[in-house]
Amino acid sequence: MAGSEQHTHRAHPATLRSGSAGAPETRPAKPTIAPQEASWRKSSHSAYNGGCVEAAPLGDHVVGVRDTKDQGAGPVLMFTGVEWAAFLSGLRAGKLG
Repeated sequence: MAGSEQHTHRAHPATLRSGSAGAPETRPAKPTIAPQEASWRKSSHSAYNGGCVEAAPLGDHVVGVRDTKDQGAGPVLMFTGVEWAAFLSGLRAGKLG
């Protein structure tokens, strides 16, 4: 596998929900921006030893997360906007570590 290939992995089958409250329609969350074209932002809590993560919006309702040590060539985990907001909320509340 070439080092410059971009791999994208789902953390789990993230979905977007739409429709009436009684019968939601479920469809996969798909990025509209390619990871290599995204504007990545390094975490403000990254370590100085290379243990850093970056996040970037990959379109409407999709956020990508990757490890900076792979210099853009490693896997990208994708989350829906709702999942990402819940993750950040949990971090800020001290519930995740």
